[in-house]
Amino acid sequence: YLEPRLDKFYKGFISKLREQNPDLTISEIKVATYVRMNLSSKEISELMHKTVKAVENDRYRLRKKLGLESNESLANYLLNII
Repeated sequence: YLEPRLDKFYKGFISKLREQNPDLTISEIKVATYVRMNLSSKEISELMHKTVKAVENDRYRLRKKLGLESNESLANYLLNII
């Protein structure tokens, strides 16, 4: 399972994300991790075996759960979780 290694590589990013947002699903955490890795929706869709539209919907739901405004960058928000 990849998550513990990813968490260690990103200095506890997944743990901190979960701590701050305990209601996130595994899928949302994966999307958040991929967005933090600066992957495009197309690249994420290939890794998660989803359509690009499904990934865009995931990103939208993630933004809502994190309480981000439309002018706030999801990637910047995730990069600032340290």
